[in-house]
Amino acid sequence: MFRNLQLEVRKKTDCVVRSIEQNGDTISITVDEQKVFWRKPVYHTFRVDFDPLSRKGQCECNKFESVGILCCHTLAVWSYYRVDIVPSCYVLPHWSKNLIRKHTYIKSSHDVARSDESNNLFRHLCSEFYNVAQEFVACDEEAAILRAAIWDAKSKLIDYRASIRRTTVAASQNTVPTQSTGGAIVHDIQGPSRVKTKGRPRGKRLGAELDKSIKKSMQKRNKRSHL
Repeated sequence: MFRNLQLEVRKKTDCVVRSIEQNGDTISITVDEQKVFWRKPVYHTFRVDFDPLSRKGQCECNKFESVGILCCHTLAVWSYYRVDIVPSCYVLPHWSKNLIRKHTYIKSSHDVARSDESNNLFRHLCSEFYNVAQEFVACDEEAAILRAAIWDAKSKLIDYRASIRRTTVAASQNTVPTQSTGGAIVHDIQGPSRVKTKGRPRGKRLGAELDKSIKKSMQKRNKRSHL
């Protein structure tokens, strides 16, 4: 996502603000984006509704609404009006590298950094929940008792987590002062994680073991045909 947004920033240089029209509190801006097809420049026109007070922009390409990153047309309007700070509503938390994602049975490349103990504990708990639910699902009364017990356990866990969070916040406030600029909290926005090697790790992709077995069988078959 960092690379995709970086590409939109580069494409901003191909956008030119052509016309500006005032519509109440918002400004309708026409932006021409230049693209090259068969060595000939082609211009595509987009309309961006810009609010100078909140510095929010709505482009008709709907890239932010569909993908979650800002388009080059909105960035061109911001550059035209010298908007140097991105509004907080455009910084989506689910693109953060520090986001703690929920567990899932489907493994992916995001599970590499996750601890094996946490995954094993999650699977064991799900197995125990499944066994209990499978045994006491014969009638509605048993299911209601089981559901009430689950909600009671969940409320206790929420209270426990809240108490731990209050203790942690109180300890951090006593040790580390809060950084602020003009009353606004400064968020620590970091760059993407550095990768030691390029490309997919060897032996980690799906079907690696299958490719090895096929390669061995082909070698044996060629050897037998040669003999």
